[in-house]
Amino acid sequence: MLGWPRRHTNLGTSADSSQGRDRPISMQFPAFIDGEAKEASLLQAAFDGVGEALLVTDNQELLVYANARAEQLFGACAGALRGKRPGELIPAWCPTEAERGAECEFQLHGDMPVWLRVRSTRWRRESGEALGWIHTLTEITELKELELQLQQSQKMEMLGRFAGGIAHDLTNFLMVVQNSAQLIADEHATSGTSSEYLPQLLRASQRSVELVAQLVAFSRKQTVQARRVVELNLLISHTEAMLHRLLPEHIQIRTAYAEDLGSVRVDPGQLEQVILNLILNARDAISGDGVIELRTRNRDWTPADRERYPFVPVGAYVSIVVHDSGCGMNEETLASIFKPFFTTKPAGQGTGLGLSTVFRIVKQNDGYILAKSRPGEGSCFEVLLPRLDDVAEQVETPMLPPGVLRGRGSVLVVEDHEGLRRLVKGLLRRAGYNVLEAQNGQEALALYRSHASRIDVLLTDVVMPAMGGTALASLLRDLQPDLRVIYTSGHTGDTLSALGSLDDADAFLPKPFGPGQLMQVLEQVMATPRIVRA
Repeated sequence: MLGWPRRHTNLGTSADSSQGRDRPISMQFPAFIDGEAKEASLLQAAFDGVGEALLVTDNQELLVYANARAEQLFGACAGALRGKRPGELIPAWCPTEAERGAECEFQLHGDMPVWLRVRSTRWRRESGEALGWIHTLTEITELKELELQLQQSQKMEMLGRFAGGIAHDLTNFLMVVQNSAQLIADEHATSGTSSEYLPQLLRASQRSVELVAQLVAFSRKQTVQARRVVELNLLISHTEAMLHRLLPEHIQIRTAYAEDLGSVRVDPGQLEQVILNLILNARDAISGDGVIELRTRNRDWTPADRERYPFVPVGAYVSIVVHDSGCGMNEETLASIFKPFFTTKPAGQGTGLGLSTVFRIVKQNDGYILAKSRPGEGSCFEVLLPRLDDVAEQVETPMLPPGVLRGRGSVLVVEDHEGLRRLVKGLLRRAGYNVLEAQNGQEALALYRSHASRIDVLLTDVVMPAMGGTALASLLRDLQPDLRVIYTSGHTGDTLSALGSLDDADAFLPKPFGPGQLMQVLEQVMATPRIVRA
């Protein structure tokens, strides 16, 4: 709280007569300022022209004057305000603090909260006699909103740091569970046996990995790293069960999927988040019984369409439509829905990040989002993603059956997570590679120096204690300039920025990865000619 100015204010009036000193002070300037009517009129015009609201009170704290901004702020004319106390206009008014000359902040409650900063100054005659107070009211609602946004942003930054701190270890644990379950499933398939629990374990582990990735992407504003060709109808149908659990019984969800829907290249986890946020937004817009429609279709954007939405280029798209029967929005609200921290919910009930996150993710995936709404007619959101016609889904390289050897060469695996390191070592040996392992960079450097033969590929985590992957690769290349390197990490956004541009003989394998992805990247790196660095 800032200190108030303690200086006395002299309005430059001439000495009053005894009669004038004792008579009631009117709401008009000529009655409480001695002088010509022309000067008084000029002062009133000046007071009405300032941006702040001015309240003038007498020694009993009764209002004797309010300028035009004050009338606008309190929604009353000067005559209606005359004789009131400031506490009647501002419930939180604290006259004792005003007497001490302290600057205070108050909140007016109405349809929209209004924050005011009040600065009070003594009003005196030239003789020094106190006549009352001049209270200057500055509206700081926008400043308060910015402060709240900053606080929320700081909270999200803290959440991002927390998520980033646990994501690395959590992703490693989930990778061990997921890949171990896949190995067991492959062995069952080879032996002709089956288990009803394995498919559930695989689905649960995959979903857990995706949820961790979504948390990190949301809180850290992570860029898209894991795009792949996706069959959209299948992806949405997999989320239906979760969507039904999020909706109360009085809200129905109806789906309609186009049979000939084209494919899209997106980050599946982020697209699920888009659908989830749109459904939750629709749910919150419905107060009673209602319906949410979720539809997909192919959409060919024509020049006529672009006349209405010029920011969407002409082309072929896949459309995801979420329509609700809720309260709808007016044009002013509709224009602000994608702004960060904008919310129409009461304080404490909304972050204002749901639709802004949707907008960011759609944009990162080269898409566009449209919104239409009218009060009382519900809202409709349409996501447009570039359509990939006649594009075959890229299938992950199948897991090698036991006993089939394909790899040749030596791989140095450096990973501080013991369970994951043992898993990767087992996968590589199973595929026919000669594997050396180390738990950190210093141990790997010592192991390399004691190893009799050359290493074909260094497979290293980027974030490790003592010595990270990039520093290790640099030191090993001083000893073996043609060493190939595969970097792995769960912190894809920060890691790629730190790595910069990779050499042709290097690769980055984001966690979590499966056996097929690992073998595919390793084979590509092994097939790349060695580069001898100066």
